[in-house]
Amino acid sequence: MKYPKKLKKISKSANEINRPFTALVATINSQIQMLNDMGYKLYDVENPEYYIGKVAYDPQDDELKFTCKED
Repeated sequence: MKYPKKLKKISKSANEINRPFTALVATINSQIQMLNDMGYKLYDVENPEYYIGKVAYDPQDDELKFTCKED
């Protein structure tokens, strides 16, 4: 299936935007890991025995989501 040239340009732009976004998520995870290692965990208010382990982008829902670890 061939796409019009305009769609290819839009897709390329989306890929270019994705690289900095991926880098930003990686820096957030680095900061979370450093805080966890230093004993400054980000705890869940509703479930205080859990803290943030890492952040990930979910492309299906187009949302940032985090996973928790149990203390």
